[in-house]
This record gives sequence, C-alpha cells and structure tokens, in this order.
Amino acid sequence: MTSHAQRILKIISISLLLAAVALCFATGSLFILKFYPIIINLVFLYAFGITLFFPPTMIFVFATLQDKTIKGSLGEKSVQAYCRKVTIVWCGLFIVNGSIGALTIFLDSNLLWAICNAGIPNVLMGALFLGEFIVRKRVQRSNPKEVAISALKSKARLNSKVVCFEGTYSEGHFKTWGDFLNETAKLRVFINKIESKRCMLYCEDYWYLLIAFTALIQCKKEILFSANIKPDYIKDLKGSAPFFTDHVISDEKSNTYNIAALLDTQCDKKALNEKLPVLNADEISIVMYTSGSIGELKEAVKRLTDLENDNKIIISKWGDELIKRNFCSTVSQQHIYGLLYSVLLPFTAGIPFRRSRIEFPEELEKLTDSEYTLISDSAFLERAAKIENNKSIIHNSPQIFTSGGIINVQISKKELVGGLNE
Repeated sequence: MTSHAQRILKIISISLLLAAVALCFATGSLFILKFYPIIINLVFLYAFGITLFFPPTMIFVFATLQDKTIKGSLGEKSVQAYCRKVTIVWCGLFIVNGSIGALTIFLDSNLLWAICNAGIPNVLMGALFLGEFIVRKRVQRSNPKEVAISALKSKARLNSKVVCFEGTYSEGHFKTWGDFLNETAKLRVFINKIESKRCMLYCEDYWYLLIAFTALIQCKKEILFSANIKPDYIKDLKGSAPFFTDHVISDEKSNTYNIAALLDTQCDKKALNEKLPVLNADEISIVMYTSGSIGELKEAVKRLTDLENDNKIIISKWGDELIKRNFCSTVSQQHIYGLLYSVLLPFTAGIPFRRSRIEFPEELEKLTDSEYTLISDSAFLERAAKIENNKSIIHNSPQIFTSGGIINVQISKKELVGGLNE
C-alpha cells in the first residue's frame, strides 16, 4: 500500500477514534469504546470490499493517486490485477481484526482487550505493509513498462532482455538490452567528436537504425532520414553532413561512416560506462525526406516528442495485446510510419522486433513459431492474398497494423486466406 493510502487510512481511523471518545465522554461509559475496533474494521471492509464488485479497486485508486503515469500505461492491466489481489488481502485482514474485536468486547480485563485490539492488529498490519512492499517491488520489476528513448536509464531493463531477433524468434539470434547500451555508447563516443549539428542516417538493418538513431539524439544531433542510398540522391541531400549507414560506401571522401565498422573499433571503457545524457524531446528534430534528384525534395519534420506521444496513444489502446506478440515489418523504416511502428514502438514497449524487413509475402511462412504483430501496408497484404495456397502464410494469431489502423484477427484471416476481392 502506498504512503498516500496510509495517510488516508490514518485520517479515517483517527476521526472514528475521536468520535468514539467523544461518545464515551457524552455517555460516561468506556464500554462504547470497545466497539471502536469492530466499527472501524466494518467501515474499511465495506469501503474496500465494495470496490471488488465495482472497480477500480481501492488499492488501484491509491496507486494511481501516488503514480499518475499508471493509467494508460503498458502495465496498467497488470497493476489492476495485482491491486485487486492486495485489496482482497486487506479485506481479509479487516475481517480478522474485526473478529478479534467482537470476541474481546466482554473481557473483564481492559489491558487484555487493549492487547488484542491494539497490539495484535497493529502487528498484523505492520507485517502486511512490509510484506506487500517487498512483493510490490518484485512485481514492479516484472511488470511490462515503457522506456522512452528521450528518458533512457541504463537499468530500465535487465541486460538479458531481448530487444530484437534475426529470422524468427525461436532461432535464438538475439540482441539484448546490454548489447543496446554497449553499442549506443560506442557510437556516442564517436559522434560526440563530430562538430556538425546535422547528421544523415540510412539503415536497412533495424538494429543498426535503432542504435544509430539513439546515439545521434543522445549527442543532440538533428537527424536527416534518407529515403534511399542512390549516390545522386545522397549528394543532393546531405551536403556536408556526416552520413551514417549500414551500407559500405567506397568513396572515402564522402564523409560517410559504416555503423558496423564503427562498432568494431576499440573504445575507452570509461566512456562506455558514462551516465546516459539527459534529453529534451522537444528540442530533437527528425527530418524525413520523400523525394530526391529526380524531383523536388520534400521533407517532413517531426520532433521526438511527436513520435513518443504517438507511441503513448498506441500503447494505451492496444498495449495489452501488443506485448503478447513479437514484431515484424514489411514497411520501410526510413519513413515516419515505418520508423515509428517497426522500431520505436516495439523498443519503447519492450517487445522483441525482427531485425530485417520482410520483403516478400512468402517470408511469412516461417513466422509460425510464435504470435506476431505484422506492420504492413495494403499493397503487401494484397500481394499476399493473391498467392496460391496462401493459407500457409498465416502466422499464429495474427495482428496487423496498416497505415489505416488496426485490423482484427477475423478480418486479417479473411484478407490473407480469402483474398481481397470483396
């Protein structure tokens, strides 16, 4: 139970006690005071117990008063379930304490009555407070929680927590939270030496995109997202800005850096253990380009705040379903929709995502080892629906996000099994 809840219980208890004392003075009898433990436990039992039938439960109300980020969070349902169990335990304690009070009303010894109604109940409540605090800390560590890139903490997740995977999840080729911290730190050391305030980024590997994106914003660079890697396009776009990519560029004078090569270099161990920088998401800009040398350049500017707010909305609506599945995508991560859904959303929610983009519908045939969320578009789904014997491409309990919103299981099965003719 939170400190806020404890204060409320104390206020109610003291108020009832003062009322009982006043009544004793008015009647000149201490016998009435012996009913106080029964009354207060009945009041609390009713107040807590009624919320089990008409939620939210009392403990959940206390929890949300203490931590206003619970509502709409990824772990809200887990917190609700835990708070319901704690509310039941407290109801049980009120029944025990009230029963003790009822059995000791007619004791001739006031000292024995006081021990049974003040000493024993207080010991039981203290033990419950302590035990619940210990259990709550363990539960909090296991509860799903969001980790925004702008507010990263090195201990936000266990080092063994899987961030992304290659191929299928069951193949076991993972990149973990520990890998994420280590590799972003390596890139951060290099990027901090660059004077340019703008850096260009193009990665087809989602893992490299994530760690480069994170390192760049931690170094407070404005990120220019290239839609492709054609030489003429890059030349038109980047100017003198450094270019980070997972491709190998032969021109050494192009101010271009291969991310894999940078990660292979030796780095000062002290720098790797430095505290993560504090960021203001409002001050971080991401510029997405959609055209190039064959036409007029078009840019869409997004603040990191915008992307993180989008994440919060998606998680608040579908978070409890998303965390049951792994992520895979058919959408280019070089565009806002792909970047948000394919990389930033699963990372923030702590959901493992596939490292490479699915380019052909036939690749879905391998995704039968677990449940997946598929980030896609209508064109890809239409291609998938036209495949002969396309029942084989249905993965377990599919959930599909498209640019038009979420498609439920029934509709997604109809589209991929029955085609898109209707």
